[in-house]
Amino acid sequence: MVVGELISLLFSSTQKTISFLTPDFFQIFYMNFVLNILYFATWMISAKIKDITLVNFLWGLGIAIQSILYFYKSLNYTIFSFFSEKFSGEMLTFTSLMVAHGLSLSAYLIIREFGHGEDKRWARLRERVGYHFWWLSYFIVFMLAMFVNMLMGTLIYAFDNCLKSDINSFYYWFGIGTMLFGGIMGTLADIQKFNFLSNKRNEGKILDVGLWGISRHPNYFGNVVFWWGVYIVNYSAGILWTIICPLMFSFMIMFVTGIPVNERLMMEEHGDKYKEYQNRVPVFFPDPFTAPSKLTQKGEPSSSEKQNIKQNIPNMPQGQERSEKIY
Repeated sequence: MVVGELISLLFSSTQKTISFLTPDFFQIFYMNFVLNILYFATWMISAKIKDITLVNFLWGLGIAIQSILYFYKSLNYTIFSFFSEKFSGEMLTFTSLMVAHGLSLSAYLIIREFGHGEDKRWARLRERVGYHFWWLSYFIVFMLAMFVNMLMGTLIYAFDNCLKSDINSFYYWFGIGTMLFGGIMGTLADIQKFNFLSNKRNEGKILDVGLWGISRHPNYFGNVVFWWGVYIVNYSAGILWTIICPLMFSFMIMFVTGIPVNERLMMEEHGDKYKEYQNRVPVFFPDPFTAPSKLTQKGEPSSSEKQNIKQNIPNMPQGQERSEKIY
């Protein structure tokens, strides 16, 4: 009798779990059908032009697409979504931030990298792999990037399928504030870097002003903070399992594909200059308290560079020096 009840209870629980998971499982892949087409089409173009830098543009675009599709799906695909009983201001605010973050990131990368040749990271990978890179790149670059994009998209999907009554207002707005802070910091860091690189006088120099004077990778820091904000929004609705997404994202940025690769490239390009920069500025977490002693004015030589210039200037007669100062 007892054994029969236990078996019945186990069967009913399993049946409930399967009926709950199966639709969600397939809906995620159905909703990402557009994403699959997007990555495959981009890979075909990149194979033709022999430049896989295009994959960089898809990260933010993929997040924006998932945000829009999951939002629409959560309203049961109603034509007049904003009049649906499932519509909520919290969901709209969250979706708007996700779309804005994704589109702004893709737009920045397109403006910065389009027409400048293949990204150094991908060019070196192409050189190491050799001839077969054109088809292997689909699996080791595009498919991997799409998987990570879809995995991060589960944070969006999970929140868009919760009930408004489940949301804790305090944690929700704290998460939204964290998303805003991270997004703004990442955007400002990208703008500062773009302006610095656009100035020809800065050629061969290292950006160590503004946010780049308190962290060597403030753009990565902002993005990581943004995704932890997304998780806090999930947490506000009692969704705990999605913590694996920001943990994985943080690990990849800090120890795999982000910071380590960029640090190595910068060392090869700038050598001792970058080593000196490493000694002054923290790699990831900003250190604003020591910023004033580290920053130099944009476009002007640092104090050490000024000292070298003075040492290399030959001695001139006092009158001649004075006349030059007048002019």
